Amino acid sequence: MKSITINGSKRESVGKVATKALRNAGRVPCVLYGGGEPLHFSAPELDF
Repeated sequence: MKSITINGSKRESVGKVATKALRNAGRVPCVLYGGGEPLHFSAPELDF
């Protein structure tokens, strides 16, 4: 199986306003599901 690495930073604020601010700053809001609680983080847009 192939794996990838995403460099990101954990985000404390979630929701529509926080997500829009991230996108305007050139970051992509992400959520990782599985293994308990979802992990909210953001990654630079250019990494995708």
